Amino acid sequence: MTSPSTGPFHLATNFCVISTLLLLSAGCQQTANRPQPQRPINQEQTAPPAPTTQIGRTRVFDCGDEIISVRFGPGEMALFRGPQMTVLSQVRVASGARYDEGSISFWIKGDEATATFDQRSHSCVRVPAMEPRLGHGKHSIAFRASGNEPPWMIEVDSMGQLQLATGYEKTTYTAPNVVFRQPVEGHYLISLMEGKTLDVEISGTACRDSMSGHASQYALTFHLDGQQHQGCGQRFQ
Repeated sequence: MTSPSTGPFHLATNFCVISTLLLLSAGCQQTANRPQPQRPINQEQTAPPAPTTQIGRTRVFDCGDEIISVRFGPGEMALFRGPQMTVLSQVRVASGARYDEGSISFWIKGDEATATFDQRSHSCVRVPAMEPRLGHGKHSIAFRASGNEPPWMIEVDSMGQLQLATGYEKTTYTAPNVVFRQPVEGHYLISLMEGKTLDVEISGTACRDSMSGHASQYALTFHLDGQQHQGCGQRFQ
C-alpha cells in the first residue's frame, strides 16, 4: 500500500505548491528590481526664497565700471545702479543665487557675481567695507562718503542723523534731520550742531577712491572752515 504522504496525488500537489511559490518569489524579485517611475519635475516650480540671513540685507559689488548695490527680499532682489532701481525675480539654478528681469540678470556665487546689463556681462566682486552697517544708534546707514589726505568720512543714517569725522584726530561733527533729494545729486548747506555750516556738492560722476581704487556712485566735495575736501560717496537703500 502506498503511504498517504508519498502517494502520487500528494506528490503532484506538493510539486504544484513548490512551483507556485517559486513563481511568486521570482515575480516579487522582478518587481523589487524594476526601476520605480520618478515624479515628473515641474519646470514652473517657484524658486527657493533667499536665505533668511540675506533677506533685508544690502550687499555692494564692484563691477569694474560702476558700483552696484543689491538688497534681498523673499524670492526677489532689488538692484540699484545710481538712481535706477530694478526688481529681479529669483530663478532656480544649480549653484549660487540668480535673479533675472528681462535683459538684466545678477548671478551671485559667494563674494563674486556676474551681472548682465547694457547687453554686456560684467564680473563683480563684493566690497564689504562699502556695505551699510548699523549706524548712529540702531539705525542703518543710508549714505556714506569718504576721502583721503586728510582722511574723512560722512555718514547719514536712515533717520537723517549726519556724522562727519575728519582729520587724523577724527574731529566729529553732527547734524540732525538731514534729508537728501532723489536723485541725491545737488548742492546742500547743512547746519552742524557745533555751530558751523557744511557746504556739500554731490555729483553723479563715477568716482574711485584715491587709495583703495574702489568705485562709487557719486563724487562728493565739501567745504568746512575754509578747507575743501574731495572724495567718493555711496547711497544705500
